Amino acid sequence: MIATLVTGYPIDRFAGRWMIISSMALHSGALWSAIHVTPGLSAYAFGAMLGAAGSMIRAVEGAARPRYFGVRHIGSIRGLVAAISVGGTACGPLLFATVFDHAASYDTALLACTIPPLAVAVWAFVAREPDTAVPLPAQTALSSSERHPISTHLRTESLD
Repeated sequence: MIATLVTGYPIDRFAGRWMIISSMALHSGALWSAIHVTPGLSAYAFGAMLGAAGSMIRAVEGAARPRYFGVRHIGSIRGLVAAISVGGTACGPLLFATVFDHAASYDTALLACTIPPLAVAVWAFVAREPDTAVPLPAQTALSSSERHPISTHLRTESLD
């Protein structure tokens, strides 16, 4: 929770890529540290790192989607991202179990899982910010009923 609050301030003021890089580095670090976790303080540190990385990226997603894609199709975009997230979450235990069956350890799987977040961090570092921001609904040619179809429908219903 603290990581989400701490990330919220800079995400509104700086390029989102710096928060993505921070989150992905923390995520990779947490996965690497999982190999070395023992009961006690290191287990708490691992949990804090993994939780902070997840919280940071969720804050970035919430701010970046409207900034980069606008809000007109935000539901579709969020739905696709959620489906991919759930699919990845469902496949993770199967992949880890398969690696464990072959290697008799989770270390290989954990080390392999550090690569995608590091790749995303590198990608975020080299990617350019969009040249123009997507206009918010108030700045587009959408009518009030297109921006707020439910509230317009409710007002119409109450007049009948």
